[in-house]
Amino acid sequence: MKKKKVKIFRELIYILGKLYKLTSHYKWFFLLAFFFILILEALQLAAEYMFKEIIDFLVAIGSTSSPDKLFWLIAFMVGIYLTQSVFRYINPMVIVRIEIKMQHEMVLKVYKKLLRLSLSYHERENTGSKIRKLNKGVDDMRTVFDRIAWDIGPTVVRIVMSFVLLVFIDYRMALAYFIIVPFFIYSTIIVNQKAYPMRKKIWKGFETVYGGFGQSMYNIKTVQSYVQEDREEKQSKQGVWSIMKEQFRYISYRFGFDFIRGNLITIGYTVIISVGSYFAYRGEITPGELVLFLTVAGSSYYSLYSFSRVVDVVMEAKVGVERVFDVLNSDEEVIEIENALETELKGSIEFKNVYFDYGEGNVLKNINFKIEPGEVVALVGPSGGGKTTIAKLLYRYFDVTKGKILFDNHRLKDLDLASFRSQLAIVDQDIDIFNSSVRDNIAYGKPNATLSEVKKAARIANAHEFIEKFEKGYSTIVGERGIKLSGGQKQRVGIARAILVNPKLLILDEATSSLDAASEKLIQDAIGKVIKDRTTIIIAHRLSTVRNADKIIVIEKGKIKEVGTHDKLLKKKGIYADLVKLQISGYLD
Repeated sequence: MKKKKVKIFRELIYILGKLYKLTSHYKWFFLLAFFFILILEALQLAAEYMFKEIIDFLVAIGSTSSPDKLFWLIAFMVGIYLTQSVFRYINPMVIVRIEIKMQHEMVLKVYKKLLRLSLSYHERENTGSKIRKLNKGVDDMRTVFDRIAWDIGPTVVRIVMSFVLLVFIDYRMALAYFIIVPFFIYSTIIVNQKAYPMRKKIWKGFETVYGGFGQSMYNIKTVQSYVQEDREEKQSKQGVWSIMKEQFRYISYRFGFDFIRGNLITIGYTVIISVGSYFAYRGEITPGELVLFLTVAGSSYYSLYSFSRVVDVVMEAKVGVERVFDVLNSDEEVIEIENALETELKGSIEFKNVYFDYGEGNVLKNINFKIEPGEVVALVGPSGGGKTTIAKLLYRYFDVTKGKILFDNHRLKDLDLASFRSQLAIVDQDIDIFNSSVRDNIAYGKPNATLSEVKKAARIANAHEFIEKFEKGYSTIVGERGIKLSGGQKQRVGIARAILVNPKLLILDEATSSLDAASEKLIQDAIGKVIKDRTTIIIAHRLSTVRNADKIIVIEKGKIKEVGTHDKLLKKKGIYADLVKLQISGYLD
């Protein structure tokens, strides 16, 4: 049990230490806030001491007593309260400003980290749970700061100052005052030790439920198309009810300990009253000192009770804060070297003995090929063979497990990532569309593009005609994930986006696979214009799109099986020829 108690303190100190490390540039504000806390608590004790002096004066009043002393005592006490009011105005201004700054800074810090984490992290993590981590975790961080500033800090200062004051007046009363403090700390440790697993389970439950919410909302069209609203609602209810049951269990446990802690306060106050009354009866302390002891003990015990509840809150927030630290401490799997090379690409690409795996066995095995500047190269083969993985490696979303990738004879790992990626463009099967205007979506890779540049790119992509038919033209808001656009329209917007950045390398990953014949023809016409004078990699199942490629690479089960032109591979009568026959026969789309 002793180890567990120490562990709670270590965890609390660890969390506070991590928070301080993240916000250490505010240390002067922290010191200023702490100085105000010291002043406020000292003034409060001074006011209570002055009250004791007034009572002693009134008890001892007689013919020799001067009313001037009473006047000055009251005046001094009023002066203390007025000074307190000034500091109580200034202190929140300082603390709240720090909290707001830190909260917004932390949101941006976590968001910045999420934007720069590798693709593998985002493929592992559910979008809904990531948003939950960001929102709840940062809110919990502010809760911790808030409770430290308003409760933990003032309570610790008050207990220490009160003990020193009582020792100064009568050490026996100080001991009577302090007798319940160890028991109080012990009960607080116990409740948090037992409650932590419950809090963690509640937090995990919320992440799961929010992840489900996100999935349902992102795929709402499928949910409604297959009439699965009731099923999604039922699953959500089950998750919410499970969380609620755990929360009821948690609060029952915590409030049970609150009852114990409340009784400890009652015992402590009873001891103070009994001991103080006995000493006052024997004339060992004055009535004013008795009132001072009772006043100090009452306010300190209330603060101590609040402190224990605040420790509960801080430890409750610990789970959310840890989630934020998990994000901030996540390793960036794709790491740039110092002084990475910024160079203008010519378009030469070479894979040398490349192996790659996602942690579950090799997806690519001993891949070797070379692409010359301006060449159009097609990657074809059965699904799951590794074609899209090659595209991801080209973008350096992942680093190869073994071997190397060269661009213009420079290792990909040696190139400045931002400079390198700015010279590439990719058009996927599923185009990412933002909830903004058509113009903004096309200009996403080049935000400073003029409207005439955007329109020129749209014309090349065969998108200008349908955009102009919208009531607001290029200013039309397309909805979340481009819900107002058809599949073919999204593809053409994606192609226009790629054209606008004028890439040295263009990757077309199944860009026409899910389109009807009319849309496919428009896309093929656009692609024909786009691929001129630039290195292009086409990944396709529809082999009609790769007939005119300079080179076709057939990939199966992570290995290159065949390389050649369309005509040469047909004559070879291998895998590619079989794929063509199946497609002509209608067995393969």
